[in-house]
Amino acid sequence: MSEIVEVETRQARFVLDSSECDGCGECMRACPTRAIIVGEEYLEIDEERCRACGSCARACPTGALRMEPRA
Repeated sequence: MSEIVEVETRQARFVLDSSECDGCGECMRACPTRAIIVGEEYLEIDEERCRACGSCARACPTGALRMEPRA
């Protein structure tokens, strides 16, 4: 069953399709500010650390994580 999780920060909106996420951790390893952590059910993004660089979304091998910069 697919669940779409949206996380909003000051600089971007992140969308995670939980059915596509395989838990590999590539997004966490790619984040230069270590803003991504594994929460109880989903990834959590630390708004204070996130710089909305998009490294996490680009590193996701399944395309489960997308980042949409705020205008």
